[in-house]
Amino acid sequence: MNNQSILITTHCLFPQGEVVNDLGHSSDPWLVTAQLCGGPEGAELKGTLSVPYVDGAATFTNLLVTEPGDGYSLSFTITHPADAPDLSVAMEDTFSVEAMIPAITVLHPEYLIQGQSIASSVQFVDLDTQQLLDPDLFASQTIVGEVLARTLGGEYQLIKR
Repeated sequence: MNNQSILITTHCLFPQGEVVNDLGHSSDPWLVTAQLCGGPEGAELKGTLSVPYVDGAATFTNLLVTEPGDGYSLSFTITHPADAPDLSVAMEDTFSVEAMIPAITVLHPEYLIQGQSIASSVQFVDLDTQQLLDPDLFASQTIVGEVLARTLGGEYQLIKR
């Protein structure tokens, strides 16, 4: 795994192995909460940590680990309603998180006129996979970089340091 968001789906099973389709009422489904276990000190699990159990699954669509390292695992617990049975399960296997080097591309008009406002947009790209990254991964971070190249069409690429 790397620092990109990950998708995890959990299921509750009857003793015979069949999937439990509903926990709670459709207007108030039970919530399953993911927790980070192991790994380096200071690492956090980010994203939507509690999701409803609906149609036989609790699906976490945007979990990410904040620090690279080894020995991580996840546990899942029913956290709503408060009087729900104590149901919790942990991953048997551990996983690793590798550091990611994002490229930041700033898009703006080809020509700039001194004294006039411009509209720019920013794209985050994983340098290893060339996949676009979710900009929410970089929320509340200060990004400092250097200009690497200017391409035709007015794109500048920056590398986070």
